[in-house]
Amino acid sequence: MSNWRDWAGFRKRLNGKIILVRGNHDRKLDTWLLPQDKWVDCMLEDGVFFAHVPPAYRDQERYAHDMPVTHAVPKEAKMVFCGHVHDRWAYTEAYIDDRVVPCYNVGVDVRGYVPLTMEEILTNPHGRLDKV
Repeated sequence: MSNWRDWAGFRKRLNGKIILVRGNHDRKLDTWLLPQDKWVDCMLEDGVFFAHVPPAYRDQERYAHDMPVTHAVPKEAKMVFCGHVHDRWAYTEAYIDDRVVPCYNVGVDVRGYVPLTMEEILTNPHGRLDKV
């Protein structure tokens, strides 16, 4: 995808319901979503917490300007899928309260700019599939 204007055409080729986690640079793209799609700021589903900013960055003051609204990782979360850090890392562990939670960067720039399933990300947590 060369730019965001290509999103409408790209979206038509994807199957299923799309849930976009709003990031700090996102503009209002609601007009390009299909009726079953939606934007969220964060969500917890089946033990996976989805948010734009990784938990490790939430307490760092230098990131406060990026995401004015931060979300605590729920106790029910078994793992975190996030972005924001571009290609700085693909996988890390987040220390939340008294536990360690796997944290996967699912941003396209570390995942080869292709849609991946959750299974593909979990079986290759450290980056693009072609790097295996």
